[in-house]
Amino acid sequence: MIFALAPALAPICGGWLLLWTGWRSIFIFLAILSASLVVVSWFLVPETLPPSRRHRLDPVPLARAYATLLTKPRFVALALANAAVNLGIYLYVLAAPTFVVKHLGLGEQSFGYLFVPIVLGLIAGAAVAHRIAGRGSPARSVILGHLVMIVAGVINIGVNAMHASPLPWDLVALPIFGLGMMLTQPSLQVMALDCFPERRGLASSCYVTVQQFGNFLSSALLVPLLLDSTLHMALGMAILQCLGLLMFFIAMRDGRSD
Repeated sequence: MIFALAPALAPICGGWLLLWTGWRSIFIFLAILSASLVVVSWFLVPETLPPSRRHRLDPVPLARAYATLLTKPRFVALALANAAVNLGIYLYVLAAPTFVVKHLGLGEQSFGYLFVPIVLGLIAGAAVAHRIAGRGSPARSVILGHLVMIVAGVINIGVNAMHASPLPWDLVALPIFGLGMMLTQPSLQVMALDCFPERRGLASSCYVTVQQFGNFLSSALLVPLLLDSTLHMALGMAILQCLGLLMFFIAMRDGRSD
């Protein structure tokens, strides 16, 4: 739930920094924030593993360990299932400048119109996921989340195909999609980490790295292809969600064959 606040706060802060002090101040702010996080992590976040179970921060063994994780098809499929649904919502996050200014017709200080609904959906989904945790199988939670996202995708495509007024109709489906996405997150991560019970920390790191690398590729290759139309963006979000569901089914099939 705390993580869900970042997509709302970051663009809003950036919009006001752009207005007050120019675009270079955004990079200065990021540098100061990053340095502060390094200091806080170094002095206030202790290592929890006992010395006998710690691994040296050596790049060669670390690369080999990552390679080992990526040779397990079930883990890779689960990581891709998570990355795909996150890309569905991050498609709008990464396209925010064009979506807010061009398609919604708002100013650089109006990113809250896009991000507040998304974050409300993410927080609501996290709360629901917490309440239903342990009441059914992880696979059931993932399927439930995808059903919610399918509903959101249908609404989003329908609204944009009918050329409804951008505000508020272009925003209706986004919190619903965010809610469904968050229903999938805990179960997908638990199933992925269970692939390597002795190295959950490394597995968690690799799992998130796959997601972030997907965001990088999306911002460079996918988003520019979809920016010209809100309908294209809606179709892109739906396709990414279906890809995530396909990867989940592949992971479940591999789990049965293990």
